[in-house]
Amino acid sequence: MQAGPYKPMKFEDLTEVYREEKSKNLLSEVRSDLYPAMSSLLVSLRAEYDRFLSKDPDSIMCEGANQRRKKANRLAREIVSLRMLKISSMALRAASGAQSVTDVLTPEEKTYYAVILDASNAHMSSIDRMTGQVKYEIRPIDAPQEVMAPVPKAPEPPQTLKDVPVFDDGPDDFFDGEEEEIISSPREPVQEEEEREEPDRVLIRILEDLPVFAGPDRDYDLKREDLVTMPKSMADALISRSRAVLVRPSP
Repeated sequence: MQAGPYKPMKFEDLTEVYREEKSKNLLSEVRSDLYPAMSSLLVSLRAEYDRFLSKDPDSIMCEGANQRRKKANRLAREIVSLRMLKISSMALRAASGAQSVTDVLTPEEKTYYAVILDASNAHMSSIDRMTGQVKYEIRPIDAPQEVMAPVPKAPEPPQTLKDVPVFDDGPDDFFDGEEEEIISSPREPVQEEEEREEPDRVLIRILEDLPVFAGPDRDYDLKREDLVTMPKSMADALISRSRAVLVRPSP
């Protein structure tokens, strides 16, 4: 990956892009190097986690770095997924004759948009080609030539009754007693993964002053007798080292 004249992306920048994309129906305006910047951020968070892992895999700093790394990966995938859906909708509208503004697309997304638009235009004219209304496809001179399948001719009408084919209607129950398969939405696996990755949060009391360390959502600067809610995995790391105790709510 080549370094460009852009400033590195921070974890907070990534969460801001996600909030903007999630809250808007249209594409939000992002930095032109969004994809390289997100990739660089994920690589740096992984390297940070590996450093803590090599020093002390049971430390709270290591667990915090791991939580932040996993959340950044999830947010980056979700940003790409949200923008892909919006770009696909833009291409479909453009194939139907609408005007689309592509200035908000990154270089990677402009390539994706062009592919979807070409496929949509070709599919939109499929009925015209089959019915013979469009016999030739006009392409730019420098575009690669594609061999078009011949349009099938309509069958000639039967001359007599004996020429009419007989069809067996078959059983009335089309599915033959079997249930119809339901294809789940592609968004469902992402939602299930989010629920699975979201850590349980517990309330703990701090027993001694701690150095500042990073968590998945915030930085922690904790002092003795502080009460704080944090992911269970991070709390367990402090409790196991006798630096905090679990606070159980009253029944």
